[in-house]
Parts: sequence; structure tokens; C-alpha cells
Amino acid sequence: VSHLTNIKQEDLLAAPSIDQMTYNIEKYFGEDVVIIGHNIWFDIWFLEKNFPSLCRTYTIDTFDIIWSSIPYLKSYALENIHSHLLARDESYKTIYHYRQADINTWQNKEQSHDALYDSLICCCILQWWISYLGIIFGKYPYLTHLYDKVDNKYIEIISNKESYRQDIHIPILERPIAKN
Repeated sequence: VSHLTNIKQEDLLAAPSIDQMTYNIEKYFGEDVVIIGHNIWFDIWFLEKNFPSLCRTYTIDTFDIIWSSIPYLKSYALENIHSHLLARDESYKTIYHYRQADINTWQNKEQSHDALYDSLICCCILQWWISYLGIIFGKYPYLTHLYDKVDNKYIEIISNKESYRQDIHIPILERPIAKN
């Protein structure tokens, strides 16, 4: 696993115990928590299996959002979506550049898969999608009415017509294991 995660056995010596991590995870989740991620079916399954008492209001998978919003991509891997939007959409570029300081702080160039970096890119994609819907609903107000009639888990996100103009708050992220 070390070759995938870049975490070595000595990195784990100062790591919190399983009981402490379980307590921290259970304390973090509550009824108004929204879990957001990209292609997160396994993550949700893992949380439900190992922490059956966890609560959440919604789960938002950016894979589903982008798959239905940009149906012509050859791959829906997070890095491909990011590259596609960065090359073709000025709104996404603006969001990404606004988050650049956070992204540069967390990007681990030694790894191809870094969860904190991925979460920041996922937030950029979600913020882009919310603004994208706001533009569409601004041009075609009747779509809002139709969308409200659909049984859809994203309705509450966009039901506030001004929500796409608000910044998405990303809580301070801390790495549980210090990197050397």
C-alpha cells in the first residue's frame, strides 16, 4: 500500500489510535452534513459499513453531476474533468484560480492520487456546476419550475436561486499524518 499512498510505517507511529479516529469521525458527522465527492460509492459503502451510526443529509457525487451535464467526455476521471473544464470554461478557470492557494498548499506532486487535493478540485467542480445551473435558470426561468417538480436530491442546493452566487465554504483541512 505504501507505493500507492506514499505513507510509510514510521509515519504511522504518531498517528491517533483507531478509537480516537472513530470518535473524531463520529463527532464530525451530523444530520446536516452533506458528503461531497467524486465517484464516492465505495466511500459511502465503507462509512455505512464501519460507522453505522453516522448521519448525513445528502450525498453529492460530482461524477453523476458531470456525467449528466457533460455527456460527451471520454473519461469521467476527476483529473480529466478538471482538465476539460480548465481548457474550455472561463467560469471554471476563475473558480480554480480563486482556489489556487488552497490547491497549491495541498497538492502532493509525488502522488497521482491525493485525497485532499482531489477534494479541493471536487469543490471547484461543484461550485462550477452550481454557477452553471444559475446561468441556465437565469436564461430559462421556467426550467427552475420544472426542475422543482423532479424527485432529485440536488433540488435543495439549487432551490435557493441566489445560492450559485455564494462562495462554497471549505473547512480547514488537516492532514492526519505529517508528511516529511
